[in-house]
Amino acid sequence: MTALQPPEPNNQGPAYILGRVIGGLILAGLGAVVVSALAALTIVIWRAVL
Repeated sequence: MTALQPPEPNNQGPAYILGRVIGGLILAGLGAVVVSALAALTIVIWRAVL
């Protein structure tokens, strides 16, 4: 006699899609912050050297 297993979650629901979109936006924002910080650091170092 086998125990009943819960159904596998399908990754097609609106909450899943919304979570993927929000997660992508957060990752894009973090990437932009890192690039901006690197650019600012480069400018500061460039001005200090020259």
